[in-house]
Amino acid sequence: MKKLKQIISHVVNTRLGFILTLLVIYWLKTMWAYHVDFSLGLENPYQLLLSLINPIPLGLLLLGLSLYIKRTRVFYTVSWIIYTILNILLISNAIYFREFTDFITVSTLLASSKVSAGLGDSALNLFRVWDVIYIIDYVILIALFATKKLKLIIVRLTNAQALLLQPYQLYFFNQLIHG
Repeated sequence: MKKLKQIISHVVNTRLGFILTLLVIYWLKTMWAYHVDFSLGLENPYQLLLSLINPIPLGLLLLGLSLYIKRTRVFYTVSWIIYTILNILLISNAIYFREFTDFITVSTLLASSKVSAGLGDSALNLFRVWDVIYIIDYVILIALFATKKLKLIIVRLTNAQALLLQPYQLYFFNQLIHG
């Protein structure tokens, strides 16, 4: 068990490991949203497979962009910002689906600024107790960084290593777009 803990710690403490950890957490939260908040009505194994793969392309594409950043603090900052944007989209979609049984579209996002002025209190009423799942990972990851269990690693991926990930990013993103 101690050996497994050391291996996990070593992997997570690399830049690629950190990105993959964020991707896995995002994937788990998306699966939570699919089964708790969204009524997807998955009827066959193909639909289930698509729902399992669906969060990976966008997460890998966006989080993978930070692998090109050389400076350590900037890398972690950009990774957190991208991860936070992904989570805001996920949480917003879950809350929107609860109210309107539909998903947020680009036209909905563009029109949201017109109606968002008076929504403060009513938006808070849409939150549920289980929504804590969407933000608990921030508390855990910040605590791990604060206690130095996760470290800011200076070593970065070479451009060649980052470029090796790009075909996977583009492939998964293409699958997301074209289904």
